[in-house]
Amino acid sequence: TMVSEAFDDLQLVGILGPVTFEIRNGEYDEYIGEVGPIPGANATDTIVFKSESGNPADVVIHYSTDETNYRNIFHFKGLDHFTLMDVTVSATGDNFGSTLNFNGNCENINIINNILASANTIDAVLGFSGGVINDISIKNNSFSKGGRGIYFYGASDNFATNTVIENNKSTGALTDGINLRYHLSPHINNNTISTGVNPGFAGIRLRDCEKDLEVIGNKIDIESGDYGMRLHNCN
Repeated sequence: TMVSEAFDDLQLVGILGPVTFEIRNGEYDEYIGEVGPIPGANATDTIVFKSESGNPADVVIHYSTDETNYRNIFHFKGLDHFTLMDVTVSATGDNFGSTLNFNGNCENINIINNILASANTIDAVLGFSGGVINDISIKNNSFSKGGRGIYFYGASDNFATNTVIENNKSTGALTDGINLRYHLSPHINNNTISTGVNPGFAGIRLRDCEKDLEVIGNKIDIESGDYGMRLHNCN
């Protein structure tokens, strides 16, 4: 059974209660592609995809993302109330490609204890953009390479709220470990970020982040770069 088949069925028939998919150990060479809203999902009736063992190294989903039409292994559009945890997702395209990309309005998304890796330094490993985006938790993940480890832009007319980015590790990103824009009161705590020799690098780059911005306990180790942390228009 392919992981993509589970997402196809979810979009077709929806859910009537909370659902958890436990993925058996193994390597899955597949492109999941576009995943839209799941009928029946709400704050109580949520969807969880996780490894059966609880060890992210036991379930590896990988795909060569060098073709433009297959750029994002997971491309979520308008998905809500979803958790991905304890798996490895690897974008093996050398030229571009990302592991997880969220576009459009979404809320209540949890990305927990995953290994997210990219072979390129063009696209973000994990991206959120293009809509009203609230209640996002990104915790205890390992990010490898990519243009950015985490790229998360809310909307200029509707800032993202309840963003929590904690206890993650990002290594080898080209321009930013964590890049956020248009957020209200994000919490960015206890992350570890390191990179190579790109002179334009910023470990944490925050733009237009307002109110009770919290950035505590992060460790940033760069061989060469402009900024450990850079804030633009944050009040």
